[in-house]
Parts: sequence; structure tokens; C-alpha cells
Amino acid sequence: MKMSIILQGLVWWLVGLSVAIAQVQDGEIIAPQSDSLVSQGGTGGLEAVHAVVNAAGSSSSQALVSQIQIGNVMEEGLTASLAIVRDSFQNNRGIIGANQNSGNLNNQANVHVIAHNSVGPTIQLEHAAIEQRLEENTIVTSGTAREDRIQDSFGGTVGIVGINQSAGNLNNQANVIVITLGMGSEFVPLEDSSLGAVNSGNKLIPGPPGPKSDVILDSFAGFRGLAQVSQSAGDLNSVSNKMNISFSAMTLK
Repeated sequence: MKMSIILQGLVWWLVGLSVAIAQVQDGEIIAPQSDSLVSQGGTGGLEAVHAVVNAAGSSSSQALVSQIQIGNVMEEGLTASLAIVRDSFQNNRGIIGANQNSGNLNNQANVHVIAHNSVGPTIQLEHAAIEQRLEENTIVTSGTAREDRIQDSFGGTVGIVGINQSAGNLNNQANVIVITLGMGSEFVPLEDSSLGAVNSGNKLIPGPPGPKSDVILDSFAGFRGLAQVSQSAGDLNSVSNKMNISFSAMTLK
């Protein structure tokens, strides 16, 4: 019985996260959209949180991200590019998503799906897919300094964290988490995942070599939960973190 209480408490804690959006210090909040889990075409950032609760019978939860960059031509200026999170997100609770982009033409996405069943037998279909394409792009770099940095942040935070930083150019970055929770022995999770990345026909014309760094310093002390971090101070990179989790809680007699 004690094990059942612990597991059920964990279930409700995770479900409760779907409605708790933490605030960012000295930054911009992008409100989650429960009706859209797709980032496709163009460039920019996407934050999405989707929760499916008490779905009996057969149901599905999906996280789909498509990031496509084709035929862009970009010449970098002479200004240093810095993406910095400092002294932020301390002691937060809930789901945190942040996209920070000081470069050019970057696609960034954080997508979190939580499906929970507590009524009747259920077959839960769980699907996570990420497509990233970089084709026929041209970049002329200037050799200026670039840095992505997370410092003194996320200490004591509890929950789910997704953060993308890019001081570079024409990068695709995606963090995806799909969590499926069920109650009882009649809960059956079925998982399916796919990941595709294409990088072809791109041209990089480098300027003088300049310093580039991706730094995480004195951060995540005492953090509890799931964290996904993507940093790219370079160019023409496809970076993704994808996590599928499913479990059920049962009463032990």
C-alpha cells in the first residue's frame, strides 16, 4: 500500500507540472500552446506543453517537431554574439522552457507531452518524432567572439527544464519529452520514436578564426527532475534531445 501511495503521488506531481509555467528573470516568456506541437519551416522559437488526462480505452500522445532550413544566404556582422542565462530560474517549480538566440536564422523548440490515465483499461500510443534539415545554405562568418553560457542558474529547481541557446547561425535545436502515466495492471503503453537529420549542400566561408565557447558553470545544484540543454556557438548544426518515459502505478497487497 505504501508503494502505491508513493507512485500515485508521483503521478499527480507530474500531471500538475503541465499547468505550472515558471517565470524567467530578465527574459521573455513564450506562452505554451496546447493546440500546437509542431515547429515547421521558417525560423524562430516554439514552446509547447500538452496534457492528456484520464483517457480510457485507446488514446495517443504525440510530439512532432520539424525544423527545415533550405537555401538561406547569410553574412555575419562584426558584433560579438553572446547568449547568457545568469542568476535565473532558481528554486522554480513546474515546466520551464527557454529559447535564447543571439545568432541568426536559428530554429529552436521545446515540446513536452504528458498523458495520464486513471480510469479503466487503456492502450496508450506514445509517439515522438524529430525531423531536422539543413540544405543548400551559405554562411560567410566574420570571426567575432561567440559564447553560450548558463551560470549560477536552475539551483534548487524541481520539474522539467528545456533550454536552447545559440550564439551561432543556421542551427536547428529541439528538446522533446513525452511522458505516459497509467494506473493499474491493465495499462499498456506502446512507444514509437523516430529521428531524422539531413545536412547537405551547405557552404561555409570562414573569416578569421575567433573564440567560440559553450559553458555551463555552477548550475543545476540541487536540481530534481528532467533537464534537456542544447548549446551551439557554431554554425549549421542539428542538435536534439528526445526522451520517452512510460510507467504505471499499482497497488501492492
